[in-house]
Amino acid sequence: MLKKNKETQTLKNLFWRNFFLFLILIIVIGISWWFGSIAGKYSLQDLMTKPLPPVPPEGEINGKQQDKEDSLPFFIYVGGEPCSEIAQKEFMHAKEAGVVNYIIDVPFPWRGSDDLPELFRILQCMNEIDPHGKYWIYLDLNPPESWFSGKKSANMIVNGEVQPYACFNAPSWKKTIEESFNLLVSSLHSSKIGGQVGGFILGFLKNRWWISPGLDESEYSLTSFNKWIQNHYPSSEERIQLFGTDTLEPSFILDGLHKETATSSNYLNPVEHRILINYRRFFNESLANSIGFCAMTLRQLLKDTKAKIYIPFGLNMETVDTATGQFSLDSILESDVDGFILPISYINRGLGESGGPAGTIETLSLHGKNVLLFDDTRTGISYDASTQQIVRVKGIRAENIFAVQKRNMGLAIVHNAGLIWTDPEGKGWLLDIEQWDLFKKMIQISTRIFTQGGGLQKLRLQPRRIHGVSNDNLTSEDNTLPRLQVGKFNTEEVQTEYPAIVPLENILWEPLAMIIDERAMHLLTPKGIEFYSSSIANVRDQLLKVGLPIEFYLMQDLLDERIPKKLIYFIFNLYPPTEKEIQILHRIFETDKSIVIWYYLPTWGKDSDNAELVHQLTQMDVKLFEADTIAGSVLGLEGRWLNKGEVFGEPISISPLFYIEDENADVIARYQSNSKPSIAVKTINDKWVSVFYAEPTVNYLAMREILSILEVPTAIAEGSVETQDTLLVGTNMLVLHTKGIGDRILQFNQFLNIENLFQPEQKWFERETLLLSLGSGETVFLFFQPQ
Repeated sequence: MLKKNKETQTLKNLFWRNFFLFLILIIVIGISWWFGSIAGKYSLQDLMTKPLPPVPPEGEINGKQQDKEDSLPFFIYVGGEPCSEIAQKEFMHAKEAGVVNYIIDVPFPWRGSDDLPELFRILQCMNEIDPHGKYWIYLDLNPPESWFSGKKSANMIVNGEVQPYACFNAPSWKKTIEESFNLLVSSLHSSKIGGQVGGFILGFLKNRWWISPGLDESEYSLTSFNKWIQNHYPSSEERIQLFGTDTLEPSFILDGLHKETATSSNYLNPVEHRILINYRRFFNESLANSIGFCAMTLRQLLKDTKAKIYIPFGLNMETVDTATGQFSLDSILESDVDGFILPISYINRGLGESGGPAGTIETLSLHGKNVLLFDDTRTGISYDASTQQIVRVKGIRAENIFAVQKRNMGLAIVHNAGLIWTDPEGKGWLLDIEQWDLFKKMIQISTRIFTQGGGLQKLRLQPRRIHGVSNDNLTSEDNTLPRLQVGKFNTEEVQTEYPAIVPLENILWEPLAMIIDERAMHLLTPKGIEFYSSSIANVRDQLLKVGLPIEFYLMQDLLDERIPKKLIYFIFNLYPPTEKEIQILHRIFETDKSIVIWYYLPTWGKDSDNAELVHQLTQMDVKLFEADTIAGSVLGLEGRWLNKGEVFGEPISISPLFYIEDENADVIARYQSNSKPSIAVKTINDKWVSVFYAEPTVNYLAMREILSILEVPTAIAEGSVETQDTLLVGTNMLVLHTKGIGDRILQFNQFLNIENLFQPEQKWFERETLLLSLGSGETVFLFFQPQ
């Protein structure tokens, strides 16, 4: 009995001891939770008010000091008299905002040393404004009217009419350029202020953009063309076979140039118009050679100075008219030219529009050339000298102007370009104080992106890495493309396995490379020039709405295998390729395991209607409509962006036009007029995907559907309002320029910390998607970093 009571007492003691231990544990946990809540509350408040990582000191990037013009790639250009009251005010605003690069018009010394005092007066004037600035001398290589006196055949002649421009093949023009450069540079070298000259901008022909008013038919050009023919066709027998004569006399050349080209076709007959096609090539190469000559002459005189040489040239996506002389860019990519100036598209540049680059901007960067974008947005501001007041045009809202200028800045950043703010006529466009507050903010934002991102936009120009494995060592298991599982002409929604696209390290979205072939532009009739000038601008602008980084290259860079490996290629056009060139392209696509989108007619000219050649390129069985056919397509399956049966494209009557007839191809869309397949996808040997977009009008929603089917993520998520927003996509930033009102859902494909750079109070942490309710004509800068 005693033993039993003792056991009972022991159990009671154990119970109370365990009870008190449990109670102490609960109290400790409660206190810990309370302190943790307090700490978490203040930590969260600190996190929500703390900006993303601090901006490194201005000019310091990755521990290295950079030149100011490199870290702050902003310029101001005021046309006309740099020492005028208006220009002085605008330059002062620029200085206060942090701009250090001033582009100034100075007289080219056509009269010799008599023009030098004016040059140094202007430089001294600039020195008084900013003694530490860099002055960029903008030279007009168009001679004054007095220069032509006594110089035979020195003018350009276009369609029989004398032009006010010098023939760039004329020895007298080249000699004057050499002598004047020598005088100019030697004078600058002998002056103290000459050391502040950052470089030279060489302008020529129309608006100083090296845009020719037409094919030059002057005596010097006709003679030079005959020599060009001798060099390109060195065999006398070949020349006689091609042209019917060994030596091409001026009258014979002119007859060939003026032969009727107003046909219903978009393409010249290569036999009937052999003279014209060759002359177009010669003319563009000659203009490019003249640029190279000017740059080489100036560079030899500059010797070891750091002064740069820029050329306003390369507008090969604004028009396809080779009479402008803009279509031999590849001829000067290895020249002494340090950089190019490109305008923001003059076709679609207003509020809500794309405002794309006017030329193949990535090709320039690929060859080590700097690029400056010329932002001559009309601000609606002018200066009334009589009242000394700033005048704003009624009906133009400053907010709209600012939105366009922010979009243009975004374009420059994602394409690794500098930006020139301009008042090209010197009328006071840049006198608005509020505008300069914006520009100052732009400079700060650009510096932050460049320093914190470490120049991440340039990653898009580096070789790709997938799964952390170099592409050079990829095996079939790393990134295979399974054969499509869709039968003949099946347009029903199906569960098809396509390759999952793995984003790059540090890259959230795969770049899409648009490829254009300058050589093919020489093969177009006036009708073809009109059609394709519209097409190339539309394709560029539609691609900028898709939601991927868009890059622009020349076909020659692709054939030369200069372009870093890409997942997505958009082939706009191709000069009739040789068998070897087709093999090179297919090998590149297999190596890159690419998605290749062939637009409309994959090749131009004599083979534009060659179904066999199109088959060789696309690896699809295709057929040609026998007569003019109404274009315009309907989606054949239920999509994310377009509904099944929804119409896209323009209902134009056109020929030639292909349709797809391949039982192994996956049909995505059909022509509305006849139900023949207009867009189809096919896996080629389990190595690359061929997409034939035969519909002549590219549509950004149709492009998103194609990419969605191929499991390529874009920046816009399903459920967003269907508006034609422009999406400028970089590796650590996204610029959204809106057209329409509604909710935009952005998807980043990984969790990120995101900040609205122009409204830094707006931050989002650990977000994979983002919902933004926006109006029309807004520009939003989103900067993001991994969490």
